[in-house]
Amino acid sequence: MLTQISFFLCVAPLFLPPSGWQAVQPKEFSSHAKIGFVGESTGPYRPSIHLTSEKVDCTLKAYLKAVKEIHLSQPNTVWRDLGCLEMKAGTGQLTESRTPKMSILQAIYLSDGVAYILTAAVSREDFLSKQKEIIAAFKSFDLSQDLWSAIKEEELRVGILSAIEAKEWKKARQLIEKANSSMGEYWQFLALQEAYGKIYPK
Repeated sequence: MLTQISFFLCVAPLFLPPSGWQAVQPKEFSSHAKIGFVGESTGPYRPSIHLTSEKVDCTLKAYLKAVKEIHLSQPNTVWRDLGCLEMKAGTGQLTESRTPKMSILQAIYLSDGVAYILTAAVSREDFLSKQKEIIAAFKSFDLSQDLWSAIKEEELRVGILSAIEAKEWKKARQLIEKANSSMGEYWQFLALQEAYGKIYPK
């Protein structure tokens, strides 16, 4: 049976959001958005982090130049390149832009003609308290060839794949939600999306 499930393989951009941050539906972002999360704040602006991707036909240096121009086109904005950032997927680039009220950190990684951008927006008042967990989330970014192989419990992994193959949506959903405790909310979002698409193809 398991020899028939190779079609579940996919390239999935993954990261672990800061602990306690809540998922936000992608429809609230741009068409390039994958997922977003928001955290708690004592001020009027809740910190947020979201992942976007877009196809590109340029080098990382050229892409950074375009990013810089976009940020500096906004009034009262300061932008700077903070240098390389080691992520699970490889070496990315960390940038920062600041406005009078907000600090925006971005981790940018290019792979196979696709730019992956993690963007965190934080109020200037919350920046120092949130910076460490945001950078940790950026560093966790990885490109997985298979959502399911990351599940360490073989019985759980086999159960999910078997349920998908048998088109048992309720069972697949329950098992994926069970795996969420160790895999994280973003993984669960992708896994449920992938499973639903296989069980109920358009």
